[in-house]
Order: sequence, then structure tokens, then C-alpha cells
Amino acid sequence: MTSWVSVTRAGQLHIGVRYLPGTAQAIMLQAAAASESASGFSTPGLLLHPVPTMKTPASLIVPSGWFEPGRVVDIRQQNGTTQQAKAGFSVERGTDYERVSFALL
Repeated sequence: MTSWVSVTRAGQLHIGVRYLPGTAQAIMLQAAAASESASGFSTPGLLLHPVPTMKTPASLIVPSGWFEPGRVVDIRQQNGTTQQAKAGFSVERGTDYERVSFALL
């Protein structure tokens, strides 16, 4: 995640970068049939695995505007497995994404 950007008077570009915690895995998210809104709507996302040494639980990276607390979603991994999860709360917001907590069902 880009934290800050600046350009010096000499024209040098400086960028502050912060890593999101956990190993990122590409996934597809789809609102489950039981979900009242956006049923059938799918979007790419990232699954961030837990980091026990930092006491950081797993979280999901979703596009801005997609997150709804309590939304039940299907998480489809690249190997074809699907798990159902319930979205919890917004952990942080970026310019074009939101990192959210979840609980597997």
C-alpha cells in the first residue's frame, strides 16, 4: 500500500510503502444466495492469511464499496474450492480497496 508520495525540487520521486499483513492469495468473492443484496455479483479479491507472530487474523481485501457488515459470501480459491464466510468489520480503507474481517461458516 502506498502511504505517501513526494517529489523533491530536484525531481526525485519518493514513495512510502507499507505492506499489508499476511501472504496474499488471489480469490473470487460472490455474494451468497442467502445474502439480500448483490446476490450473484462476483468480484476478484485477496485473502490475507493470518500472521500468528503479529497476532493478526486472516482478512479479505475487497474493492471499495463492496463491503457490507454481515454479508455472507462465497470465497472461491484458484484450486476450485469454495468456502462460505460472513463479513465482519472494516479493518482499514485504501483509495480503491477495503480490508475486512470475516468468519468462516
